[in-house]
This record gives sequence, C-alpha cells and structure tokens, in this order.
Amino acid sequence: AAGGAVVVPDDTMDADRLVAVAEPLLAPDGPGQAMADAAAAFGRPDAADALEYLAVSDIEAAMNRYNRGPTPQSARSCPCEFSSFRASAR
Repeated sequence: AAGGAVVVPDDTMDADRLVAVAEPLLAPDGPGQAMADAAAAFGRPDAADALEYLAVSDIEAAMNRYNRGPTPQSARSCPCEFSSFRASAR
C-alpha cells in the first residue's frame, strides 16, 4: 500500500537509523496515523482465520487420503472471506 511503510535497506539499518526513522512516525503530528490507515487498507483483517482454515483444510485432505479420518467439523468452520483468500494464496 502506498504510504503504508518505510523501507530501509538492511545494509543501512542500525539502532541510530531505526530511531531516525521511527521517531517522526510516533510524533503526535507525524505521518504515523496516515501510514497506519494506508497499511490497514491493504491488509486483511481476517488473514489469521483464513490461514488457519487453509491449514486445517489441507491437513484434513491429507488425513482423508491416508484413511485416518477427517478433522472435527468445528475445526473447519471459517468466519472469514475464505474464497477470495484461497484464490490469492496460491
């Protein structure tokens, strides 16, 4: 997301550089809130739920292939926008 992060190359990062980059972002009148908003617009609030669902679904499929039985139904419920996440995760 444009404006959602500050990129600092690894070879220039040290404690002084971290302070120099972070301090203005944390200032009350700094760009921190605008950056947080930009990052949130790009993010997926349901990402953890979707990843859990993908993992459980894949484990269940593997277990079924080896006749060890499916996972419990409760482990497969996903309150997230799973269909869009699966398409973007592959």
